[in-house]
Amino acid sequence: MAGKTYVVDAEGTVLAPTVREAYADLPLVVGDGAEKHAAALVKTLRPFEDLDRQLLAAIRVGDRRWNLKLTSGIDILLPDDAVTDALETLLHLDHDRGLLKRDIAAVDLRLADRVSVRLAGGAEPGTPEQSPVAPEVPTASTTKRKT
Repeated sequence: MAGKTYVVDAEGTVLAPTVREAYADLPLVVGDGAEKHAAALVKTLRPFEDLDRQLLAAIRVGDRRWNLKLTSGIDILLPDDAVTDALETLLHLDHDRGLLKRDIAAVDLRLADRVSVRLAGGAEPGTPEQSPVAPEVPTASTTKRKT
């Protein structure tokens, strides 16, 4: 299936080969196991409408977690679990500090106790006061997690 586009149902069953443009309103998911986990990701993203609208593609990594590619070019690296907590942290940082409007390449949410930001090629690091991630900003680890 590598290099081809297929329509997949909610259970992960591959229905038919297609051209991407014919289903532009459906999310593009790629990677090992993406077809089986796409429905759960779509359900997880549903409450995050602003982020969902910016989604260009979801990349399944190691058949265990997702990276989200936004239309702005920013990559969002999600954790294996507590994805909702990580997304809430991301939106909190975006709301309070305009994180997703900055010149950054990636936001790494894989660790529960910190958020890492990789600057885009021409971006200058800011001072701690200007930094999109300051120590007082809550992260996914500051909320209750199911174990």
